[in-house]
Amino acid sequence: TANHSGILGLSSSVTTNSGSYVRSDASSILVSGGEVFECIFQHKVASGTATTIRVGFFDNSTITNPTDGCFFDIAAGSLAVVGKNYNNNANSATVTIATIATDTWYRLKVEVNSGATSVTYTIYDETGAIVGTPQSLTTNIPTGAGRNCGAGFIATNSGTVATSLAWIDMLSFYYNKIITR
Repeated sequence: TANHSGILGLSSSVTTNSGSYVRSDASSILVSGGEVFECIFQHKVASGTATTIRVGFFDNSTITNPTDGCFFDIAAGSLAVVGKNYNNNANSATVTIATIATDTWYRLKVEVNSGATSVTYTIYDETGAIVGTPQSLTTNIPTGAGRNCGAGFIATNSGTVATSLAWIDMLSFYYNKIITR
């Protein structure tokens, strides 16, 4: 694909709630401020299909909701994208940031501010223009001891037909603050 030379495809199998994920260890990151996760991807399944996609920080690798995380959620049967924070199962969600299209490249960015008091969710199109309206959440940020997450991308399908779920071109995790060790 033009400008996307290193694509990873994620698919489901014929097993209910199957799928694929790419994620760091589930306990490798404790949100403390300055964390940024970005992903360039393409949703491959039309609206109405029972697919769930999560992108950002989360502590699980299944179709179930995480216990802890800050992530984009593209819910089953919809291409509407929201941001979600989970802290020990308590959760908050933004309003719909945008409704995306299949077979279109997007860059998703989850950014925790330096004090870990706000998480901003932004979607960009392939030209770098912002899609929809960026949203922020200030509640249920998993910063407490034991609330660790991994950084990554998960795509699942509750159906029983093997399905191409998403293409990923880039995953990036970095700190946007000076870390003293």
